[in-house]
Amino acid sequence: MYKFGNFLFKRRGIIIFFILLFFIFFSKPNLFKILISIPFIILGESIRIYSLIYSGSFIRKNELDAPFLLKEGPYSIVRNPIYFGNLLNLIGVIIAMNLNLILSFILFFVIFLIYFSIILSEEKFLEEKFGEEYIIYKKNVPRIFPNPFKFKKGKPLNKFKKVLRFERDTIFSILIFYIIILILWKRNF
Repeated sequence: MYKFGNFLFKRRGIIIFFILLFFIFFSKPNLFKILISIPFIILGESIRIYSLIYSGSFIRKNELDAPFLLKEGPYSIVRNPIYFGNLLNLIGVIIAMNLNLILSFILFFVIFLIYFSIILSEEKFLEEKFGEEYIIYKKNVPRIFPNPFKFKKGKPLNKFKKVLRFERDTIFSILIFYIIILILWKRNF
């Protein structure tokens, strides 16, 4: 599973892009669902940005890297806040696409499995690199779903503007997605 997770980690963006592209052909967007999806996207992307303020750009590489163990800010309440933000984004995308229930479940399940495989690979890497420190952290902080009662404020590594620069591809992808969904909605309207 470690090698598979590493493979997915290096190609996560393009793999998920093509999966979503495939499923978009089955979408039947309507304005109500598009509007309902927006808060999920805003919350998911806000969590991603907030997490990147604490983690820095090293987390955006295509190779596993961790110069230090992140345990403060969003990383004090969930070990994988960026993936949690991604899952909220995914829920928003699924709502906006207005897929039938079976396709919605398949899409969520496939992408969740991709993220889960990557998470297992990252956990193995972090355990090998940080040893007991990571094992203790792992026991005390949930993997995917946050526990806000565990929050510990820390010192952010990046300014908001800097994070927006290395998060621009994700934001751009979200905007393109919504343009496509709106075009599909208009075409079927």
